[in-house]
Amino acid sequence: MANSEAIASKSAIAEPDTQKQFRTLMILGVMISTVSIVDRSVLNILAEPIKNDLGFSDTQLGLLTGFAFSLFYSAVGIPIARYVDRPKTDRPLLIAICVAGWSAATALSGAVVSYVQLLIARGMVAVGESGTGPAVMTLIDHYVRPEKRSRAFALYGLGIPLGTLIGLMLGGFLVDLVGWRWSFVIVGAPGIVLALFIYLFMSEPRRTDDNPDEKQADQPSLVENVRVIWKTPALMWLAAATALMGFFVLGLPSWMGVYLIRILDMTPTHAGLLLGLTLGIGGGLGTYFGGVLADRLSASDPGRALLVPAVGLLLGVPSALIAFLSSDWRVFAGVYWIAVIGSAVYFGPLFSMIQLLVKKNYRATTMVVMMLAANLIGAGLGPFLIGLGSDILNSRYGENSLRIALIIGQLTAVLPAFCYYKARVLAGDAINRVLADEAISRVRQSP
Repeated sequence: MANSEAIASKSAIAEPDTQKQFRTLMILGVMISTVSIVDRSVLNILAEPIKNDLGFSDTQLGLLTGFAFSLFYSAVGIPIARYVDRPKTDRPLLIAICVAGWSAATALSGAVVSYVQLLIARGMVAVGESGTGPAVMTLIDHYVRPEKRSRAFALYGLGIPLGTLIGLMLGGFLVDLVGWRWSFVIVGAPGIVLALFIYLFMSEPRRTDDNPDEKQADQPSLVENVRVIWKTPALMWLAAATALMGFFVLGLPSWMGVYLIRILDMTPTHAGLLLGLTLGIGGGLGTYFGGVLADRLSASDPGRALLVPAVGLLLGVPSALIAFLSSDWRVFAGVYWIAVIGSAVYFGPLFSMIQLLVKKNYRATTMVVMMLAANLIGAGLGPFLIGLGSDILNSRYGENSLRIALIIGQLTAVLPAFCYYKARVLAGDAINRVLADEAISRVRQSP
């Protein structure tokens, strides 16, 4: 009796503390993803002034905004994810170090005098950013039930459109006010302060976790983790969808600032304002309501959550084509936000599905594999291919070559939409196998 009262008392005291820790995690998590995207996206609006100042080609810009970033991100992403999956890792400390590191690299980008120097500086931003996503999302997973995860991840993902909004609007304003060099310095500074707040206020729940069901098993080898992904068809289709999705979430938008300035003759300030509002508000609506809709659709069948990004991508194609075919910025502003919403709904469904398709001690590494697919193929090759296509078509179409390259890129949205649908069809059986394996593991671990 006394023991029962003690447990009840402990639960009554611990619950408010847990809720406070979760609220703090979500607030800081949104701030982390916001600062991350600000530091990443500001280059998109600064690209044209940097090109004119340092004499870069479109192909070099495509490499700089896409593949180079993704290459650095990939080089350290999996080792950091493996570290996150270790039961004794202090994830808040890791996050704080990463945020401070990429913020300092952003500020230093303003001091470069050559392409190689800027390439290295942006690579260091990628190294820092590679450590935060899996760490934050595995922390969120600790607090949230499966049926609410899409919405929770979507709330965290709101930092992406919010960061895009701030990065593009602030970048456009700053480049006209103080030039692109000081723009990098001003944008990078807030992350140093945020890193201190993370270190002081974010908690690591593994330190006080008394629930044996929540304790992680021995960490599998990287080969075993990759084998699980390879032997799970739903995950393979999801990886393909994520890789191609990155083209629309990260690849095409990286050229929108250049498109508005070069093709629609807008100033950096006006282009940053228009693009920031379009990507920020449209992306925010898509990210949040994509998570809400996914949770509702998946109540009876978790795999149905993946229909949300599949349909969203297809619905966005017509509006994007109208936006690119018009030479009036008002038409662009009036219709392009629909395509942005359609491409943003993926975040919550994707990462909640990963939590269901693999066991706990596989999740951070699996998430990074998915993110690497999006970064290497979508964000990496995407901007490069658009820039290369623009350069190739330039001799025939002049400045309109960029417009044509963007139209061709938008039409490929049918490919990730199909991959999401295939993953949805296969997800049910894969989820049931994971649940059965976890049930067997709990029985074996019970005294």
